Amino acid sequence: MAQGRRRPRGLRPEEKELWQKVAQTASPLTPADPKTPSQGPVAKPPAAPEGSSRKPLPPFPDFTVGQSARPARMPHDLQDPLSRRLAAQPVRMDRKAFTRMKRGKLAVEARIDLHGMTLDQAHP
Repeated sequence: MAQGRRRPRGLRPEEKELWQKVAQTASPLTPADPKTPSQGPVAKPPAAPEGSSRKPLPPFPDFTVGQSARPARMPHDLQDPLSRRLAAQPVRMDRKAFTRMKRGKLAVEARIDLHGMTLDQAHP
């Protein structure tokens, strides 16, 4: 069954003749001898008009992103974080299934989509 690849069919004489006609009328996309950039004329930057009264801008001072941003105010949350509250709750599955899940024998059935929030932000 493994005979290898088939060789492509050669062109018939009328196909070769047609191709030669097409090739003679076509113009190449790139010239046969492209010029190097050093051979072409060098473009000069445009000069400012003589009558312009614009002053040059002073240099900008150094800055860092967020240097003038105020830190976000945290609300007064006296409740424990959700991760601590969830850890204190009992597991809601039978012992055998929980043990199998801890050992990696039982796959988690679903994921909760938090829509880009952390667990504390998603659960008020």
